[in-house]
Amino acid sequence: MGLRHSATGRNDSGFARGFTLVELLVVVTITGILATIGTMLVRKHFKDAKTTEAAALIQAIRVAEESQRAESGAYQNCSVTAGTPWYPAAPDGTQHAWQQLSHPDWDRWKQLDVSRPEGTQFGFLVRAGTPANALPVPLTTDKPTWPTTLADPWYVIQAAGDRDRDGTLSRLLAASFNGELYVENDGE
Repeated sequence: MGLRHSATGRNDSGFARGFTLVELLVVVTITGILATIGTMLVRKHFKDAKTTEAAALIQAIRVAEESQRAESGAYQNCSVTAGTPWYPAAPDGTQHAWQQLSHPDWDRWKQLDVSRPEGTQFGFLVRAGTPANALPVPLTTDKPTWPTTLADPWYVIQAAGDRDRDGTLSRLLAASFNGELYVENDGE
């Protein structure tokens, strides 16, 4: 004996087709897990983009330094003022405009002709010298291996930023005597 169907299309047992509460809870749980994973990936992407921004600025500074040397025979020493060496400002997690006309080293930075219309959360140091000058001490935890003697003028670019304002700095380091870009605490 089979089930009889009424004119409304429902079966005679009286049960309507639908989702059970357990099925709905499983779908909501899976959706929540996927949303959490997606949010974490997006946050990581934004953090990585900030480090990429600093790396791009370091590359622009490198190009400007090489242009400066081609014109004048020397690299531009931008960070010379004691007490306020970071440009455009100390790495405190705040977005700062790139052009800081009141910064004591602004005229030196202006000569490099590097700009960042959106500003930056990173502070930059650029020290330059001749073989007679001592290299600056890297502000990184792990000290990269640098040559003990140099035959040519040099520059060192250092950047630091506290993207999430937790006191841990991401640090980047580049120099004229090698083509490397050293990155520390990239995922801070």
